[in-house]
This record gives sequence, C-alpha cells and structure tokens, in this order.
Amino acid sequence: MKKIILLITVALFLGELQAKVLTVSNRAGNSAQYQTVPAAITAASAGDTIYIHGSETSYGDITIDKKLTIIGSGHNPKKELALVSTLGTVSIDAFNGGASGTSLIGLRIAAVNSPNYGQKDVTIKRCRVDSYISAFGATGGISTNWVIENCIFPYVQIPHDVTKVSNFLIRNNIITQGLFGTNSCVIDNNVFIGSSAAFSDVHYAIIQNNVFYGATPKGASNSTFNNNITFSASDSALPYGNNGGSQNKVNVDPKFTKFTANMGFSYDHDYRLQASSPGKNAGTDKTDIGIYGGIGFSETGEPPVPVVRVFTILNGVVAPNGKLNIKISAEAKN
Repeated sequence: MKKIILLITVALFLGELQAKVLTVSNRAGNSAQYQTVPAAITAASAGDTIYIHGSETSYGDITIDKKLTIIGSGHNPKKELALVSTLGTVSIDAFNGGASGTSLIGLRIAAVNSPNYGQKDVTIKRCRVDSYISAFGATGGISTNWVIENCIFPYVQIPHDVTKVSNFLIRNNIITQGLFGTNSCVIDNNVFIGSSAAFSDVHYAIIQNNVFYGATPKGASNSTFNNNITFSASDSALPYGNNGGSQNKVNVDPKFTKFTANMGFSYDHDYRLQASSPGKNAGTDKTDIGIYGGIGFSETGEPPVPVVRVFTILNGVVAPNGKLNIKISAEAKN
C-alpha cells in the first residue's frame, strides 16, 4: 500500500509542476528514491523538484547550489499521521546566482541563509522558520526579487545596501520579531506580534494592510504606511518621521478571533478578524487587514497541490489476476 500511495503522490506532483520529481524519505521501509536530501540535490538537475516526505526525524542541514523546488508535507499538516518535513539550516548558495529561482514550500526549517553569493527570484512559501531568514548580496551576484509569503518566522535580515539586496515581497506572514535592513520592499498583510520594534534600518518600503499587535511599527524611514492597525504597543503612532501614508488605525484592537497576548505564536491562535473588527474589508484592496486578506493564509503549510485525505482498500483479499479496488478522496489546495 505504501508503494501505491507514493506513486499517486508522485503523479499528483508531476501533473502540477511539470518537472522531474525526486523523492526523499529517512523513514525505515519507505520506498522513496533517496534517504538524504543532499543525495537528492546531487542527483537533481537545475529546475527539478525534490519532494521530502514527513518524518519524525530532521533531515539536517542542506546547501542548495542550483535552481530547485523543494516541497515538504507542511509545517502543521492536517493528517492522521501528521509528520512534518523538517530541515536544519538551508543555505542557498551558488556562484553567479546559480541557485536563483529556488523555491522552498511546506517545510519546517531551522534557518534560511544566503551567505556568500547573491541569488535572485527565491520563493519561501508556507514554511515555518524557527530562527531567521537572511539574504546577503555579495560575490558574483545580488539578492533581489525574493518572495516570502504564508510563513511563520521571527525575523528577516537583509543588509542595507540597495546595490546588493532589494525588492523583496513579504506578505501574509506571522512575524514574531521584525524585519531588519530591507530596501524598496513591499510589506503587505502580515501580523507582527511581540513587544519589540517591528523594523530596523528599513528604507523606501510600502508597508500596508499589516497588524502590529504589541510590536511597535518604528524603525522605518522614507516609507509609506497605508491601512495598517497598531495595538497595545509602547509607541503606535503612524505615520512618523519622514514616512507618509494614510488610513491607518492607531492603537485600535484588531479583534482576532482567538489570541492570547504576550504568548507569542501558537497554532491554537486564530488570527481571523471578528465581524466587528475595524480591519474587516478595510485593506487597500478591500479585503481584511492582516494575514487573511490579500492572498490569505494556510494554517497547515501544506503545499498548493492536491492532497490525499482518504485512501481505502475496498477488498482486502484479491484473487490471482484479480483487481485491487481502492477509494481515494483528495482535497484541492491553492
């Protein structure tokens, strides 16, 4: 049965992504092609997809040195056996931007780092990152046009050098510390929770449709703040300094459906806005302020491909040359 499930899963990914798929599992008895992610990366060609099965055990640190799409089971999958695809530090590092175009989807990651060479067009989507996301533009290229969306993480660190790092899109994330050193970025529909400043050395940004709950929105300059909500922070005024903007709701309770202040992130929280919230349909695009406006948010982090929810064998005994009858129920993801 495991082999049948694997074949169905691979077929679904092939149909969605139109690329060669390599599978990895470190669980005993699983019939994936590789037991380690580094082995799969070595075997992969630029443009390939690596699917990492959920496991009780981390797959450890990896270095991505070519354009790859790496997909996991989600950081909080909605399954009876809710195994997570967990990695250590992911280094996206290739000379002359050779890992540009890489995507990380549906993973639990200790940290994401682009340490030595600039990479373009990197996507980090539906991931939970425990420590940080760091992008440096250095030898052989620049880091630009990254998309970080539908993730949970403490902070993003980008050196303040517009010639090396710029044009990040950071949207629909839960951020527990802040953004440090971003330039010419769009910061849209996020929820900032915590008690520290949400920004440090942030310049020329468009900052809109965010909720700052306990986090002060200070630390930005030459930026535009539109349609944000601030609440329960030591200094909540918007805009400030040489920043501009309008339609901000200052020191107003966003009225999350379920949230305990000063607790940090919890899967038990529900960041949807109550019907009476001042952020309902109040974003720049007329959707909700916060993570459920704009493109919305996935609580599970499951990848945006069909997910098999039920796999039932209807006849437990099969005669020689007979047929195995199965019933499959799948949920479409977007």
